[in-house]
Amino acid sequence: MYTKRRKRYTAHSKFQVVMEAIKGEKSVGQVARSYNVHPISILRWKKEFMERGPEIFSQKTTIHDYERKIYNKLN
Repeated sequence: MYTKRRKRYTAHSKFQVVMEAIKGEKSVGQVARSYNVHPISILRWKKEFMERGPEIFSQKTTIHDYERKIYNKLN
């Protein structure tokens, strides 16, 4: 019996595809064809990116806050 293996995409690849889809210069279908990705996958990645986008920026702030606390304790 033959089982189809799923393609795995790196975070960088997903980001690249999502950014192109967000730009709006091409339709999702056109982006999908150019990257050989299913359009539903792009829509799912885009949704996840839009929902989790604020986390990306908040993590930097959190790391900076921890670094500041450690620095203050040492001095």
